[in-house]
Amino acid sequence: AIVDMINHHGSSVSISAAVVMSFLVIYFIWSIFYTGGIVEVSCNRYARSSTLEFWRGGAHYFFKYLRLSLYILLFLVLLGILFGLYFTKDGLNPLHLESETFLIIRFKMLLILLTAVLFFKSIFRDIAKVVIKHLDHHPFLFNANSISLTKTFTLRFIALSLLNLFFLGLGFLLYLLLKQVLPSLVVAIIISQLFFIYQIAYRFVRLASFNYLYTDIRALPGLHT
Repeated sequence: AIVDMINHHGSSVSISAAVVMSFLVIYFIWSIFYTGGIVEVSCNRYARSSTLEFWRGGAHYFFKYLRLSLYILLFLVLLGILFGLYFTKDGLNPLHLESETFLIIRFKMLLILLTAVLFFKSIFRDIAKVVIKHLDHHPFLFNANSISLTKTFTLRFIALSLLNLFFLGLGFLLYLLLKQVLPSLVVAIIISQLFFIYQIAYRFVRLASFNYLYTDIRALPGLHT
């Protein structure tokens, strides 16, 4: 179906792909900027002007968070290549396959592994953002990434991440429930925007909770990292 669409509507597909990519680039840049702002506001809850702190944090941490995002993106690309090589190591030619069962099993195994990797990646990413703020005097990210990696697999941060995901899931289930019982126009105009605001609040609370936990751990006797 994809090949037929490209053959018969190649120009339209190219234009659509270019438009989508341009929006993805803009969203990628903006997401890095607003994450810096959210981290700054969440770590300075007693600031006089949250708006000023947001714009200041977004500009101050932009390039460090950009490097962090590129590192994570490179890791995901390499992981995708490894997963793809493993999934296709016996070939995908239907004429050479006696059964597709092993492909289904392999796909399920990779899906479970990918879910676990993405879960720990999200923990590492948010810890790293908090640690980068606390180690603002370090120009390089190696120290911050090393600290973040060691704390990613600790029980406290895993439990905190699961707790955050639990409340995100509750909000998503509520959104699905309202989508079923309310008129589609109300869902499209009001409920979807409320869920979008809920996602922003989730990002703020998640980063703030990670910051508070990291600060508490640093305050323990004998820990100075």
